[in-house]
Amino acid sequence: MDQTAHNRLTALAETYKKQQFKLTKPEIEEAANLLAQALLTSVGPAHDTVDAFIRALPADSTTKALGDSWLQLPDATKNHLLNTLPNLPRSDRFDRLKILAAAAILDVDPPNALTLLCSSCSSLAPRSGSHFSGEVVQVFRKTFLDGDEPKIQKLAITAHPSVVTAALLNLIISSLLGSSPLAPVFQLPTVKWFFNSQAYNRLKPAHQTQLVEAIKRWDTTLQNEVHKALDLLPSGLPPGFEFLLAPPSPKEPSPQPGAAVSPQPAVAILQPEKLVLHWKDLLAELTSQITKLDQDLLASNEQVTKSQDENQKLRASLANAEIHIQNLRNELAKKADESERTAQGLSAAQSRASEAKQRAEGLEALVAELKRNHEQEVTILASRVETETAQRLDTFKHDLARVLRVDYADFKMTNGKPMTLDLGEALRDLLVAIFDHLQKQGINVKD
Repeated sequence: MDQTAHNRLTALAETYKKQQFKLTKPEIEEAANLLAQALLTSVGPAHDTVDAFIRALPADSTTKALGDSWLQLPDATKNHLLNTLPNLPRSDRFDRLKILAAAAILDVDPPNALTLLCSSCSSLAPRSGSHFSGEVVQVFRKTFLDGDEPKIQKLAITAHPSVVTAALLNLIISSLLGSSPLAPVFQLPTVKWFFNSQAYNRLKPAHQTQLVEAIKRWDTTLQNEVHKALDLLPSGLPPGFEFLLAPPSPKEPSPQPGAAVSPQPAVAILQPEKLVLHWKDLLAELTSQITKLDQDLLASNEQVTKSQDENQKLRASLANAEIHIQNLRNELAKKADESERTAQGLSAAQSRASEAKQRAEGLEALVAELKRNHEQEVTILASRVETETAQRLDTFKHDLARVLRVDYADFKMTNGKPMTLDLGEALRDLLVAIFDHLQKQGINVKD
C-alpha cells in the first residue's frame, strides 16, 4: 500500500470515528476500494496495517473490499483473514462484519465462506442457556434468509463435521423460529434447504421438534411443498412428519347408466377458492409482520432519538469539560509562573540573606576583634595609669614628707617646752606654713 492510500484510509477512519461511526455512501465506497488495494498488497508484516484498518473502518467497506478482491488475494492473506475475522472482539459493529464478510465471500468462494461463517457463528454463540442477540439474528436473517434466492441455499453444510456447523444451525433456527419468527411463506425456502442439504439430521432434537410444530401450523399448500421436498429424499419421510400424509379423498359415485352426465366444476371452483384463502392468510401474516416491523422501527427510531439526545448532552458536557480543563490548564500555567517568580524571588532573598549573614558574621568578628583590642588597650592603660598614679603618689608623698620634715623638726624642738605666747604664735605660723604648702601641692583645705 502506497503512502497516499495509507494516509487517505487513516483520514477516513478518523472521520468515521468523529462522526459517531458514520460515513457517507461515497466515503464508504472510497474506503472499500482503497482497502481492497491494501488487501492485495498485504504480505507478511503488512497484515498488521490491514487488520488495523479493518477494525477502524465501516463493516460495509470491509465487506465490499473482501468481495471485490478475494479471488486475487494470496493464500496467506486469505488464511490470515479466515483466522482473524471470527476472533474480532464482540461488538455490534464487529458481529455484523463477521456475518457480512462471510456473505460477501460466499458469492465467489463458497467453501471458504462456509468455513468463515461457521467460525464466526461459534464466536457469536451465546452462553449456555441464553440466546443469540437480537442484532445478530436480524443481521443473519436479512443477509442469509431474505430474498427470492436466499444465500443459505449456497451453503453445502455437509462439507464440515457436525460439531463445526452446530453453532450455525442454532443461529438459523433462532432466525427462523425465534421470538420474532418469519412468516411461513418465508420460512419455506430455509425448511426445504434443511432437507435438501441434509442439515435436518444435524439439528438438535429440540430444534427438530420445534420445526415440526411450526410446520404443523402452516396451511395445507405450504405443507404440500414440504411434502414434495421430503418425497425426493432417499430416506423418505423423517419421523414426526407423518401429519403430512393426508387421508385419501372419498371416491366420487359412478354415474347411473343412461343418466345425464353433468359437468363437474367443483375442482375448478374449489382450487381458486383455496388459493384465495391461502393468499388471504399470507397477506394477513405479512400485514402482521409489517405492523410488528413498523412498531419495532418506531421503537428503534425513538431509541435513536434518545441516543442522539444523550449524545448531544454528552457532547455538550464534553465541550464544557474541555473548556474547564483548558481553564484549569491556564490557571495552572499562571500558578506555575507565579511559583517560578516566587521561587526566583525567594532564591534572590536567600542569596541576599546569605550575603547579609556573611557580612554580619564578618562584622561580628570585627567587633569581637575590636573588643579584644579595646580590652587589651584598657588593660594596658589601666596598668599604666595605676603605675603612673602609684609613681605620682609616691612622688607626692616624698615631696610632702620632704617639706613637712623641716616643719616637723621645728615642731619637735618645742616639744616639752612650756606654752608661751611666742611659742603659740610660732606654732600658729608653723600651721599656716603647713597649710600653705598643702594648698600648693593641690590639697585644698581652705574651701
